[in-house]
Amino acid sequence: MKFTSLDDLVEYLKHENIKISDLEFSTPNHTEKSDTKGSEKNKDKKEDTVKESIESIRGARIKSFYGDPEIPLVESNENILYVNEFTSIPNSCHMGKINILDREVYAGICSESDDSKIDLVVEYEDASGEAKIIRETFKLKTTPHNTSEKILLNIQE
Repeated sequence: MKFTSLDDLVEYLKHENIKISDLEFSTPNHTEKSDTKGSEKNKDKKEDTVKESIESIRGARIKSFYGDPEIPLVESNENILYVNEFTSIPNSCHMGKINILDREVYAGICSESDDSKIDLVVEYEDASGEAKIIRETFKLKTTPHNTSEKILLNIQE
């Protein structure tokens, strides 16, 4: 169903007594044809930007934590879990405190030199949309100022 304005949409929702929470939104997949090489280059740049943003928005569920919280997933060449903060004891394995996703979690952390690591079970969707569950060791790092928590995952498909 298409509406010519936002007002038309709101009017329709009121008329049909539909709640916003009942709605499911998606973006159409449009294919644009371009006449000039310049606009083709701009289109390629836009598609690359969209692909990058889709990768960063891609979500994963941390099955090791209660409630299987969802966290943004970014493909990388190493496994890193960015958290708000964590406490660790150098050169030991212990129960450490991690602040992530607006919660305080106690988990097994092993620290060696300057690296702290945690084992996690993570569920994500691969490129074909199939759910994958993996168990990996992740380096713990604190998020840089004004950035959100995320997981970097080395996905080898």
